Amino acid sequence: MVIPKTEQYKAWGIPRDRHATISVITHRQKDFIGIDEYLNDCEQRFDVEYIKPMKSPTEQAWTSVIKATNAQLNNRGKNIVLECLQFGGNREFWYNFPDNDKIWMYFQNCYKFAVYKIGFLHTDKNIICAVIVTEPNRRNLFVYYLPITEDVSGILIDGVLESMAEYYSAELSQKVRRGIRESLSKGYFIYGYKLFGYDVVDKRWTINPIEAPIVKDMFERYKNGEKAKSIVNRLNEMGIHNKTGAKFTVNSFAKIIRNSKYMGVVISNGTTYTNIVPAIVDEQTFTVCNRIMDNQRHKQKAVQGHSEYILSGKLFCGNCGTLMTAEDGTSHTGKVYHYYKCFNRKLHKEQCNKSNITKEKLEDLVFGKTG
Repeated sequence: MVIPKTEQYKAWGIPRDRHATISVITHRQKDFIGIDEYLNDCEQRFDVEYIKPMKSPTEQAWTSVIKATNAQLNNRGKNIVLECLQFGGNREFWYNFPDNDKIWMYFQNCYKFAVYKIGFLHTDKNIICAVIVTEPNRRNLFVYYLPITEDVSGILIDGVLESMAEYYSAELSQKVRRGIRESLSKGYFIYGYKLFGYDVVDKRWTINPIEAPIVKDMFERYKNGEKAKSIVNRLNEMGIHNKTGAKFTVNSFAKIIRNSKYMGVVISNGTTYTNIVPAIVDEQTFTVCNRIMDNQRHKQKAVQGHSEYILSGKLFCGNCGTLMTAEDGTSHTGKVYHYYKCFNRKLHKEQCNKSNITKEKLEDLVFGKTG
């Protein structure tokens, strides 16, 4: 894909209180497995859309691009063999996008900008993956590419971010927010991720006739005492996958049990709406299942040993918002330590300064507050 030099990408301009972000993340070859694990985790827990999918593990994709381009890596130093442009924005920035189509168009423009700036001969031949990850409180486009072109640090200082200042006015922001509130009050789907059991038709949530009975069965089985793992294993054995095409996990099952949309309730900016999403389960079933899940967590605290990480998959870094992962470490005396660590800091120490937290201290704090 060749991008004309004269084409201008103007999906940027925002007042200072609402800003888009762009950063460069560097990777060494030893990071490749971590990238695969991160993308796999995102596919299971968040809404993921690929502009350019990675059809093989990072290691294989990287090798294929080297062979296909017949080009040498630009010397970045410190054994850097892969880079990632990360596009995003603060929460106020996304208020200016009334629907997913506008967000998709924005990230398409970001991708074109990336191709023009870091593409091999202004093409995407050296890009191994471009993926949009939509989490509950943030959205990002990650463009993974081989550093064949010149150092991209200039992207961050050549005025691209400064050109954001005039695109959206404060008045437009107020109009968009007012429009979102009005649309929600009318029952329209405005933004969000795909939800198993539902489809969006003509900007309205509708029940998926195939998936909804599966959701209802999940709630009923859990209410009647069947373990979450057993329910998940049964779904996977039947070949039933979630909206992203990935297998169900205990974490994705828990997200369904915890999501109030399944009983027809949407909470947005402190306002509760009951006219947006049709209920799949009744309020009593939803409440009972959540009480069971709450009780189960407290039981786990009482019976599990220190080698089990009760909060694994449920913690997010307070600094950068990335998932906190479980880690073990051994001192020079042979003593084993257990702690939680920011996954972003694990891959890129310079990206986050969050310190490790000991397992015992954090779990005692959490269960001391909820017990």
